[in-house]
Amino acid sequence: MRLCVVIRVLITLAMAVASSAIGQTNFLTLLTNGPTATRLNIVFLSEGYTTSDLAHFPSDAQTMLNRMLSSPPLAEYSNYFNAFAISVPSSQSGADHYTPTTTLVDTFFNARYDTSGVQRLLTIDSVGRSRANSLLATYMPEYDLAAVVVNDIQYGGSGGSILVSSINSQSPEIATHEMGHTFANLGDEYSDAGSTPSERPNTTTETNLALIKWTLWIPEGTPIPTPDNSPYLNTIGLFRGAAYSTNYFRPKHNCKMRSLGVSFCEVCSETLIKTIYNMINLIEVSSPPTNVVLQLTNGLASTFAVTNLQPSTHSLRLQWYTNNIVLTGATSAVLRVAGFDLPAIGTNLIRVDVTDATPAVRTGPTNMLLDSLAWKATFVADNPPISANAGPGAIVLNWPTTAAGLYLEQTPDLSAPPLWTPMLMISNQAGVSIATTNARSFFRLHRP
Repeated sequence: MRLCVVIRVLITLAMAVASSAIGQTNFLTLLTNGPTATRLNIVFLSEGYTTSDLAHFPSDAQTMLNRMLSSPPLAEYSNYFNAFAISVPSSQSGADHYTPTTTLVDTFFNARYDTSGVQRLLTIDSVGRSRANSLLATYMPEYDLAAVVVNDIQYGGSGGSILVSSINSQSPEIATHEMGHTFANLGDEYSDAGSTPSERPNTTTETNLALIKWTLWIPEGTPIPTPDNSPYLNTIGLFRGAAYSTNYFRPKHNCKMRSLGVSFCEVCSETLIKTIYNMINLIEVSSPPTNVVLQLTNGLASTFAVTNLQPSTHSLRLQWYTNNIVLTGATSAVLRVAGFDLPAIGTNLIRVDVTDATPAVRTGPTNMLLDSLAWKATFVADNPPISANAGPGAIVLNWPTTAAGLYLEQTPDLSAPPLWTPMLMISNQAGVSIATTNARSFFRLHRP
């Protein structure tokens, strides 16, 4: 019974400490590129920072963020991201160590090195993940990537549902590598022991060229498996050694998922881009509404427009269609359509396709980098009335705006068949004054 009392007291004390730390939490904005609902949101959380250490946390988080978003291919899509920091104090600095000697510290997320006997494997435990998830739910429920920044200078990090990285001098590289795991499900591309080998977008046991996941990247004539030496060091192929096993293969001699300080290979870059487009829409804003059938009258033009999420290094491809037929030259973000432009009587479909045509993606569904919107529109013919006011030597004619696109025509009499003479096409005029000495003049608005 006494043991139960002790346990209960310890649990109560731990909860009180956690509540006290949460009470000192601050939420900071590091990068804003748009609404959180239409951007990818990265959140950094402080671990092992005492109250006096926390002044350094925003700078540490910003350093990691800058390196992440300056690494290709993320640099091309850096304006697709927002970033935030949740600053929460720990009672002590650093993280737990078990080699070469055991050093334990009291930190908010319970970070530790030497997980599974691997010194560099820096993780947080289930209590830490629960606390992180609680903070994320409170401060940024729309997060897409969470990263715990550990105030410890020893090299280390891990992926998983929450990225973990120390502030070692290579921490920005560690964080970017671990982002490959957490964000895009990429595997490690080395054969050193670490975890259970598994198939990932960049790791495989497949040796049949036609079935290799990245076969579209492999140049014709490349040996399979591929010799890990010149002239293949910069070639996509099938290189032995990945996923902690010599029985697994990787796409390239070297890659950020194998070594720090190098770029993501083409296959890993493609996977990162595809992950981005699985999570966001290219079209952010559109008008008019797409959930009603629009009525277009005569030549009175209506404007259709989209605002797109633009990559920082290249342009998107836009194309407009009516009834799935390409509108030649209609490749800007704005399209003006009048009733006379609609090719069919009844309901017509007006559609825009916005595509990221980056050559960095070769595999995957054809519509992965495509966003489309469609509107339904009908042509409503309107022959508006003309009002006439006679004056000395002139007649003033007026008509409503729905006359746009029609021709004003005149005839001296209505004898059969009347001979109508076109006078002008109505655009934005509200009326016209016509000099006349003819006692008999008839006018009409007529479709060309």
